Amino acid sequence: MNELKLTKQERAAIKLLRKLEAIWPETLWLFVDGNIHVVRLVSRERVVTSSGGYDPECVIETITDIPCDGGAW
Repeated sequence: MNELKLTKQERAAIKLLRKLEAIWPETLWLFVDGNIHVVRLVSRERVVTSSGGYDPECVIETITDIPCDGGAW
């Protein structure tokens, strides 16, 4: 990977994500589809619909202002 020069704000955002990673509860997971959905685990499992998608009934919060992509590389 190319070495990129990061701004102070970019470094701070990454540092904040690392801090979040350290305290992230085992009861939650993230689903990304262009938005970030915070989803509750049920009995430590990801709840999915019969078609295999995440269960929107378990979504706690949706984050829309952070650009993201759920696609494969």
